[in-house]
This record gives sequence, C-alpha cells and structure tokens, in this order.
Amino acid sequence: VKEYLEQVNTHVSRMVQLVDDMMDIARIRSGKLALIKSKIKLSALVNSVLRSLGHKFTKNIGGTIKVDVHQDIMINVDVGRMQQVLTNLLTNAQKYGRGSDIAINAGVLDNGFYIKVKDHGIGIEKDKLELIFKRFERAINKNEVSGLGLGLYIVNQIVEAHGGKIHVTSKLGEGSEFCVEVPLKTRK
Repeated sequence: VKEYLEQVNTHVSRMVQLVDDMMDIARIRSGKLALIKSKIKLSALVNSVLRSLGHKFTKNIGGTIKVDVHQDIMINVDVGRMQQVLTNLLTNAQKYGRGSDIAINAGVLDNGFYIKVKDHGIGIEKDKLELIFKRFERAINKNEVSGLGLGLYIVNQIVEAHGGKIHVTSKLGEGSEFCVEVPLKTRK
C-alpha cells in the first residue's frame, strides 16, 4: 500500500506541475506574469529551496549538493518565483546530471546578484544551447528523459520579468552550468 501511495503521489505531483506550468504559460502569453516582491537574504532563498526539495531529492541525485554563497545580501524579488527558478534548475541538474554532484554558487555582482547551478552530467550540444530557453524545446530526445520543454522557458521568462538574464555553458559529456543574473534594482 505504501509503495502504491508513493506512486500515486508522484503522478499527482507531476500533474500539478504540468497544470502549474500551463498556467504560467498562459500568464506569460497574456503579459500577466505578475511579480509580488519582498526582501529575503540570498542564502535564505537558496536554503528554502533545498529544504522544500527535501532529503528524497538529495538521495535521488546520487551525488552531493555543494552550496557556496560567496557574499550574502538582501535581495528584493518575487520569492516564490525565484524559488521556482532555482527549483527548476536543480531538478534539471538531477535529471540530466545522471548521478553527478551538483554545485550551487551564489553571490554579488556589481549591480545585482547571481545564482549558478552546475552538474557534471550529459551536457548539451553547442547548437542547442539557445534553443533550450524556447517553449517546447529540449536538448535531448524526449525518449531519454521525460519533460515537455517548458521549464527553462518559464525560468527565462521569470528571470526576464525581474530584469535579469539567464545563460548556460555546457560541454557534451561533461555537464552544464546555468547562471541567473538579476539586478538589485529591478523593474516592476
């Protein structure tokens, strides 16, 4: 019964995530992706995401999660949306990292802050690096890893709504590093 309930819970969680993603797509397309900003320490943002993902996530990685917040500052962001960004990047690192360690680095830029998530997994082909931020685009065959190609599109839209940018560096067979950069003084 316990095993069955865990399977049901997993399927329900996937359906909830799909509905949430589709709602976000609708908000983005209609220009109604609203930000409700509040202040939070950068380290508290990272730690809250790790707590919400829990031990099961950490256990499923296969490697370890290394966190390094170089300089801690107070940031003014939509906390829920920025948690969504980091959660998505970490779950992608888990999926595509194939058991490798994951590193989270965060700190201060001249005019803002950054958060980097790095895995040592399968990597992304050079010609697909820009495609992954588009809706329904994926870097690998859909039969290899499940997903609809919405996560990074939504992440990109959230980061842009904060006045920031996201970019990726990757080498096939060696992993990927996603870097989110957000200015301290953001619009909206």
